[in-house]
Amino acid sequence: MNPLSFVYHEKQVAHLCAVHCLNNLLQSDYFTAADLADLATQLDASEHQVLARPSAPAADAAAAAAAAPPPTAAARLLAAMSRAPQPPPAKPSENMDDSGNFSVQVVSRALEALGLEAVPLGAESVAAVATDPAASADAFICNFEDHWLALRRFGGKQWVDLNSLVARPRPLSELYLGMYIDQLKQDGYSIFVVLGTLPRCDADAADWSSAGAAAGVAAAGAGAA
Repeated sequence: MNPLSFVYHEKQVAHLCAVHCLNNLLQSDYFTAADLADLATQLDASEHQVLARPSAPAADAAAAAAAAPPPTAAARLLAAMSRAPQPPPAKPSENMDDSGNFSVQVVSRALEALGLEAVPLGAESVAAVATDPAASADAFICNFEDHWLALRRFGGKQWVDLNSLVARPRPLSELYLGMYIDQLKQDGYSIFVVLGTLPRCDADAADWSSAGAAAGVAAAGAGAA
């Protein structure tokens, strides 16, 4: 049996490529758009909380105001009249949009929930991966503007392109993997090495030495589509 038949592969729906990228990487439907939206909301709240903390000058001004003499009755009345209730301005999310796109921070937080880490290719901690990606990593996630895709090695042997924009998973030879990553970088993609132990899946136990897999490697096309 062709080992590609064991590979879980979600195809593109709307702009949910971050969801598809994560699930294709993890080889099951681990996340929904609602799950990532919850993470985005949590990140927005944390970021807004940090931004809302008063700076040192603001804290000094507040202390000075507290030490000032109490305002007169007339001053209090004028201040109350000027403070007509206003609805709080709607703050756009920094981590998602209405079409279903999610930020790098959301995708990273989702991976962290499973004990995985996305490290930018080129970081000192993954210097060996940049030199020999096929031998030094087990997975990559790649992002350009609003698109995400995953590359994963199965059974410690076979690399597969799990891009949700292609009709089916595409096996990649070790030589072609390095060329493909270089092409993605030239196209503007940010490449992240996925560190940690990926969930085991049926494709890990497949026989990737079969003729079907070899034919797939030879036929794999170039580009991220």
